Amino acid sequence: MNRIILILLLALFSCKNKSKKIPDNDGNKLDTPIEVVTKIEFAPFPAWGTVGTEIKETSETYLGESVYLISRNKELTESSYAHTRSIFVEYEMTYRASVIVKKAENGSLFGLRIMGVYPDRVDAVFNLEDGTVKGVQKTRDFESENATIEELGDGWYKCIVSAVVVADDAKIFLGPTKGNENVNGWTIRTPDNCDIYVLPSSLTLEKVSIE
Repeated sequence: MNRIILILLLALFSCKNKSKKIPDNDGNKLDTPIEVVTKIEFAPFPAWGTVGTEIKETSETYLGESVYLISRNKELTESSYAHTRSIFVEYEMTYRASVIVKKAENGSLFGLRIMGVYPDRVDAVFNLEDGTVKGVQKTRDFESENATIEELGDGWYKCIVSAVVVADDAKIFLGPTKGNENVNGWTIRTPDNCDIYVLPSSLTLEKVSIE
């Protein structure tokens, strides 16, 4: 009888101590619980701004929402990306940005950035061909950078980047990229045309608590 009670207690203790696992920026698993404190949903395109890119609505839908194509032209010599308007954030708090995207016809790399006051930012580049994080990099005062990618099926992925945001307001930059080895330089001119499918309604910024 005592042995049975001991086994039950050990099983109960094990269940209570399970926590959500998240990758750190080296791709390792951390037994660290994440609590979403605030969730901010951005207005979908056409409320976004564009620099050197085109955003067009397609005839496709995903999760009941319209799918858009973001594309850039290799002839452009300037930076290329789409971006949200600035939004208030709490100084030195952890935020994560996420969006649902899919590989299109040209290229397979996707860049995502949380931007504070230039050059403070965190960047991540994702490979939509094999569902991996190519790299994540913070610039200047941002801290605790991290990136993950979640497979949703049928070629769709949820891309996530997070950091301690040392700023009072922030923007989200996103877009296709190709051929640049520097993660924080994904917005610069690319040697070839590239594009990605995006679900604008999925773009969110969350303030999170990581204990």
